[in-house]
Amino acid sequence: MPKILGLDYGKRRTGVAIGDTDSGIAFPRTTFSFKKEATLLSEIEKICTEESIKTIVIGLPTNMQGDETPQTEATKRFIERLQTHMPRATIETFDERLSTIQAERALIDKGLKKFSEIDEIAAQIILQAWIDRKNNEK
Repeated sequence: MPKILGLDYGKRRTGVAIGDTDSGIAFPRTTFSFKKEATLLSEIEKICTEESIKTIVIGLPTNMQGDETPQTEATKRFIERLQTHMPRATIETFDERLSTIQAERALIDKGLKKFSEIDEIAAQIILQAWIDRKNNEK
């Protein structure tokens, strides 16, 4: 299977991870800090072209009860713009509840005090969970 891109979308920063179902592993790639969403869309498209990515998994934030929040709506609007920008890509969402908390714990376990990698680790956690679910469906 081709590589898959995982995103932890935020209004100012978006974490990026890459993985595939063959290896069953997701890796953190980078975090984009941006002021204009057009810049983020272009950077995502660039990675997808470089890595021949056809599927993008985006964490969909909800509260602990599974209800939508203002960030859920912002993410859905971003997904619409991303789909328009990259019409050939398959975009899937995945429940991202607790991914940031898991990312914080992972960084603390590594002994890091600065969390500059938190968004890409959260993207890795989201993508890894998606890959695990897909592999279990086989």
